Amino acid sequence: MQHAQDRFQWDDLRYVLAVARARSVSGAAQQLRVDHTTVSRRVSRLEQLLNTALFNRTRSGYSTTAAGARVVELAQQMESALIRCEGEITNRNDELRGTVRVAAPDGFGSIFLAPRLAQLCTDHPELRVQLYPSQTRYSLADREVDIVIGLQKPATGRLTARKLTEYRIRLYASRSYCDLHELPRSFEALQAAPIIGYVENLGTEPPVDFLPLLPGKVRARFASSNLLAQINAVLAGQGIGFLPDFVVDGRPEFVPVPVEFQIDRELWLMIHEDNRNLARVQAVAEFIQSEVRKSRSTFFAD
Repeated sequence: MQHAQDRFQWDDLRYVLAVARARSVSGAAQQLRVDHTTVSRRVSRLEQLLNTALFNRTRSGYSTTAAGARVVELAQQMESALIRCEGEITNRNDELRGTVRVAAPDGFGSIFLAPRLAQLCTDHPELRVQLYPSQTRYSLADREVDIVIGLQKPATGRLTARKLTEYRIRLYASRSYCDLHELPRSFEALQAAPIIGYVENLGTEPPVDFLPLLPGKVRARFASSNLLAQINAVLAGQGIGFLPDFVVDGRPEFVPVPVEFQIDRELWLMIHEDNRNLARVQAVAEFIQSEVRKSRSTFFAD
């Protein structure tokens, strides 16, 4: 008689898929919220049952063998089927429940989305939203997040994409800065001013280092990869920064710099096609779109 532990179990594929995505046992364990020994044991067990190695184990991480790649492909198909099944069977009129993970650029996520999504969770106590505001890229295909807010429309992938809005970036200083310094009124004068910007070569697309777009040679006196750090430096009167209009809207402590310079960007909301019928994901996506629509004027300050 064959015991359960000697039979192939569909649940084993979750562990293989997580290791393939994280390229490590520890990363998979963190993703699955189990200890790393559990992940190692389940992967080794499946390899023994299939009588083949699924991963090449090297110092640089785990990579799939030919057999492992095929198992991962089948596991992804099963994962997609399970997600679609949940979306099609679940009653969309039920109370929203479960977790939705949202990745967004740090300024838009921390300043615009955070208070609004927190209120949405208050209105729906069974709903949990996890917000990842940063420049880090999160993968929808690898199920790292459920919704991605990006700066451009994706060119490939099984994704549905909606344009949320355009927004404008301009040069701003603080009133405390204006109390001590005259605002530059030309690009020549701007070259002598203390500029606050992004760290060069962040590798983001489109790029967020705006200094090369200015005529002449302008260098940042203070730079950060985080927009909130730049905002606080500007507020402290330490210099002139490139800030989105939605950051300064309704805040008189920010003063526009009288130099004709602006950058127009876009925000896109993306969901994996498998998630399009999940009530909780669609509800959060529609909520974000509605909030942006209601606040459209804040993205282009007067």
